[in-house]
Amino acid sequence: MKLEEEDHHPSNVRLFGVGLGSSLNDPRGGHEPSTDLYLWDPTWDYSSIWKIRKRLAASDLGELSRLLMPKEAVRKHVMSYLDDKSAKMVDSKEGLPVTIVDWDTCNRRELTFKHWNSGDFYVLNGGWRPEFVVRRGLKENDQIGLYLDWDWKTSKYIFRFSVLQRAK
Repeated sequence: MKLEEEDHHPSNVRLFGVGLGSSLNDPRGGHEPSTDLYLWDPTWDYSSIWKIRKRLAASDLGELSRLLMPKEAVRKHVMSYLDDKSAKMVDSKEGLPVTIVDWDTCNRRELTFKHWNSGDFYVLNGGWRPEFVVRRGLKENDQIGLYLDWDWKTSKYIFRFSVLQRAK
């Protein structure tokens, strides 16, 4: 991103972070390492990065400890990016181990991403309830967001997670 001095006076721009990698959501394609300095622009709508959005249902908060993910969004924004080996793991009984990075708290948690053929669902499980529902105090009708990203340090896919809106 090229910054023009007159458009981005220091009083209008705040530093967001310095990155050595780019996201799969990066408009440049997201697969090339970058040494760009990323700036937070208060005029840009950051809500567009959350490709998978969900209002939590009672079933997402219960003792089964799993998040049912919207299948069309997962197929479009996750499965289409996975390599064949990872996609096969999602469809396996064991699932694909993934790191979930909580955008709001910077915590990293390990869960399992699976496709359940019985109901044609995608789920995150293996600790969803204690690591997210309890720790973040999630309630029915809270809206959450997720997107698939690439972790250049570990060379693995990760999900970024955020609570987008609390239920009223």
